[in-house]
Amino acid sequence: MKRLKYIIGIIIIIVCIVFLAVKSFRKTGVYYLTVSEVNERKDSLKEKPFRVDGMVVSGSIEWNPEKLLLKFELTDGKEKLPVFHKGIKPDLLGDGKEIVVEGTLGKDGIFNAAKLITKCPSKYKPAKK
Repeated sequence: MKRLKYIIGIIIIIVCIVFLAVKSFRKTGVYYLTVSEVNERKDSLKEKPFRVDGMVVSGSIEWNPEKLLLKFELTDGKEKLPVFHKGIKPDLLGDGKEIVVEGTLGKDGIFNAAKLITKCPSKYKPAKK
């Protein structure tokens, strides 16, 4: 009887550890959606935090340095997603640059970015003179 209690206790501990590991992984796992995936699942994603990976549409950047308001469009080459950010504009943000935005999709279909993560090119290319 004592051995059965010991085995049941170990099983309960293992189940708890697995549960906590899975729950933790879901919260911290890096997951990016494409712009097309966001547009397909707009209704289910509204007001939920997630990340989107894409390229900045050329000519779409609107920056107001006095109010720290940034607007631009993100694309995956197929579809576009309007993005709004209140905060400092990253130095590497520019037309055609790859960026990951983290935030929520508003009811109006505009992505409200809390965090902007610019990606650096994998190869260094010197600036043209």
